[in-house]
Amino acid sequence: MPTLAEEYDIVKGLLETNPVWKNADHLRHTVYPQIAIAMLGITSFFLLAVAVVQRNAPKHVENREKFIYKTSYQATNFMVNLVFSVLGSYLYITTVENLRDASVEEKALGYDGIYILSYIQLGYNFWAIPVGRYLVNESIMMLLHHVAVIACACTCSMLTVGFGYFTPFMFGVLEISSMPLAMVNAFKDNPSLIQKYPGFYRNIRLIFGVAFLFIRWYLFFPIMLDFLRLMGMAVILFKGSMIVKSLMVVTWIGSSFVLFLQAFWGQLIIKGIIKTLSLGPKNVD
Repeated sequence: MPTLAEEYDIVKGLLETNPVWKNADHLRHTVYPQIAIAMLGITSFFLLAVAVVQRNAPKHVENREKFIYKTSYQATNFMVNLVFSVLGSYLYITTVENLRDASVEEKALGYDGIYILSYIQLGYNFWAIPVGRYLVNESIMMLLHHVAVIACACTCSMLTVGFGYFTPFMFGVLEISSMPLAMVNAFKDNPSLIQKYPGFYRNIRLIFGVAFLFIRWYLFFPIMLDFLRLMGMAVILFKGSMIVKSLMVVTWIGSSFVLFLQAFWGQLIIKGIIKTLSLGPKNVD
């Protein structure tokens, strides 16, 4: 394991000997088109979900239009997170070695084959901001989360020294816990389902809580702290364009904010697990 001083010198050397941006042709012919394709695919699935939910939504439901958009948004989130989880896990297992054993150079430069997750994340989060804001009324915290992910994905996929090696975990494996969360939210938005299937709701809450704490606390914290340390060195050492410097700073701040959110949500989840275990299946709300 290199010392902090050695890591600092390696990051400095990489910044001095590599171009700031990835090849312009690569950006034009690979990055931007794949972001556009991701947005088009996600929008198409969302519109299909709207049509299906609109046809099957109960007539008596309160604020039917909001119900249709929110349910369709949740279905789209579930599908996108399923793609992230499967693809990210595959790349993490088959392409990326143990993050703790990888060299600083590997972490900084990454591999071309793993960036597709960044492109899909960019497409999804660019799509999620207007849809979440105007159709679903997402919280400010979630909208800021989307912005933070966009900054991080831009850095990882567009800068040569963007620490893209972390992509499969941060943009893929991390989303595994989001799938049971989508199911929990669907139950919360339809209280009649909780009354009808209290045991299933209780179990899915527990599955989500355990998955969140294992993936987003136990696995995520050391990986994100590693990323923040190396990215912080890059922010300090980079002497070029203020646009790039600002992007790196926003990435660092945004990633720190994401880490804070995991800590904040995690302690709420622990309280929820304790509450769930202390109540019978029919008393979970």
